[in-house]
Amino acid sequence: MEHHIIAALLDLQGEIHTIETIPLHLRDHGEEAVALIASCVEQFIAKSGVPRQKIIGLGCGVSGPVNRLTGISVDSWILNWHQISIRQPLSERLGMPIFVENSMNCLASYEKLYGQGETCSDFLVISLGRGLGLATVLNHGIYRGTKGIGAEFGHIPLFNNGRLCECGNQGCLEAYVADYGIVGTYRELGGSIEPLQREQVDERIIDILYERAQNGDAAAILAFHRTGRFLGLGIASLVNLYNPACIMIDGGAGHRIELMRDTMHTTLEKHIFSQLGQDLTMLIDTDTNMDNWARGAGCLVLQDFFAPTLFNERAL
Repeated sequence: MEHHIIAALLDLQGEIHTIETIPLHLRDHGEEAVALIASCVEQFIAKSGVPRQKIIGLGCGVSGPVNRLTGISVDSWILNWHQISIRQPLSERLGMPIFVENSMNCLASYEKLYGQGETCSDFLVISLGRGLGLATVLNHGIYRGTKGIGAEFGHIPLFNNGRLCECGNQGCLEAYVADYGIVGTYRELGGSIEPLQREQVDERIIDILYERAQNGDAAAILAFHRTGRFLGLGIASLVNLYNPACIMIDGGAGHRIELMRDTMHTTLEKHIFSQLGQDLTMLIDTDTNMDNWARGAGCLVLQDFFAPTLFNERAL
């Protein structure tokens, strides 16, 4: 996140021993990120009471494309990081193995090892909120593409010459479905709300829109419904491409998905090809638990410790 990190200490069964949300301003501070993170980790370990020698490694989940082999944050538009090396300098500072991965892939790792994807070979994990994230698990392994940074769902083009996305392209799905996209739709429908900058749009602004919709604001209601249609179109494309057995949607703070659900399902059913949607399970989490994201980062360490080939050699 731009303004805080979540630090968690796991045991070898993946259970949380200690967890803490630590305020830390990371956006626009890529060059100082390693020093800032290292300092927070050192303080967290000291407070945990666990001897340093018993900690076998550190997993880091970062938004945006990550080269997991080099531990470099390739591009994080949320953080405004580009080609930021994390693994090697952080390992040198902390004196332990460091594993760096896209945060969505971390969440999928948790779901595969301990969560709802444990018995499923092919599933998708979608996250709504500050951006629009996706992790793709195929044949029990995370799909990453040739360069290791594939499955960028949020940057599927939705409209030619559409809204400007944070990535610099126009018409990306994320620019219509992420929080700032919902605010943009609301304003296009005649609604008035501040702030105007994408990086300032957070859960508080979406809370306001949700309350307005609940109180009968027609533009707010329509903004959420329209967002549901955009999301349904995107998910239909994923189903037609991958034919997953299950799709898990992390609905942000809950209300993001509640007012989108009906139009999302209607659009999805309309655009799924042939019988690809048959027996498709849709699991929607309306009560986001950030613990699972932190556990997912910890799973990077556990995977290497117990089964280094589980998501490595078989992952594409």
